[in-house]
Amino acid sequence: MWLMDIILILLGVVSGLLSGLFGLGGGITVIPCLMLTLTYFGVPEDVLMHVAVGTSLSIMLANSVMTAMHHHRVSKINFGVVKLFLPTIGLGSILGGIFASKVSSNVLLCFFIIYLIYVILSKLIKYKKSRDITSLDKEKKIFVRLYGLMAGIISTMIGTGSSLMMMPFLIKRNFKIQQAVSITSVFNIFLATLGSLSYILLGWDHSLPKYSLGYVYLPASILIMLGGFVGVPWGVHILKCINENLAKTLYFLLIVFIFITMLIKLVLSMHLLRFM
Repeated sequence: MWLMDIILILLGVVSGLLSGLFGLGGGITVIPCLMLTLTYFGVPEDVLMHVAVGTSLSIMLANSVMTAMHHHRVSKINFGVVKLFLPTIGLGSILGGIFASKVSSNVLLCFFIIYLIYVILSKLIKYKKSRDITSLDKEKKIFVRLYGLMAGIISTMIGTGSSLMMMPFLIKRNFKIQQAVSITSVFNIFLATLGSLSYILLGWDHSLPKYSLGYVYLPASILIMLGGFVGVPWGVHILKCINENLAKTLYFLLIVFIFITMLIKLVLSMHLLRFM
C-alpha cells in the first residue's frame, strides 16, 4: 500500500509541475493515471471514468489556487479577460457535471479524445494573429461568452480544466503563454470548485469504496495534492526561465503524448467490452 501512496505523491508532483507550466490543473495527467490505479482501490469499472474525473477536479482546485498565486506574483493576471469569460464558464461547469452523470465512461473518454484532436489541429493549422481579446467588439464578446460556456461544459465533463480549450484560444490572440496560464488557472479555480461539488452530489448514492465523497476518492486526492505543493512552484519557475517558443512546443508534445495514451485506453476498453 505504501508503494501506491508514493506513486500518487509523485503523480502529484508531476501534475503540479504541469499546472505551473501550462495551467493544466493536473487533470490531463491525473485522469489517465487514476484510470489505471483506481481499480486497485476497489472502484467499479462502470464508474471508473466518473471517479477519475471527480477526483481530478478536486486536485485541480488545489493546484490552480497555487498556480494562480505564483503566476500573479510573476506577471499580473488580466482580470478583464477573466470577467469576460467567468459567468459562462461557471454556468458551463455546472452543466458539464450534470451531463457527465448521464453518460458512460467510454463516452466521456471519447469527449476527452475529440478535444485533444481539436487542440492538436489548432496548433498545426496556422492562424493570423489578432488583437487582444479585451479590445474585441460587442459581437465578438458574445461569441467568446458562448465559447466560454462550451469550454466550461467540456472541461468539467472531461476533468482537465480550461487549458485544453482556453490556452489555444488566448495564444491565437497574442497572449504570451505565461499570461494565458495565469488566466486559465483562475478559470480552473471556479471550474474545479463547481465541478467537484457537482461530482460529489451526483455520485452520492452510488456504491463506492470507503472514504469516497460522491465521485471523489479522498485518499488519492489528498496524496496527489501533497505532491502538487512541490510541483507547482517548480513549474512556475521553469516557465519563467525558458523561451516562449520552447514552452509552446513542449505544451504541444505533451498533448500529443496524452492523446496517444488515451486513444490506446479507449481501444483496449472497447475491445474488452466485445468479449464481455
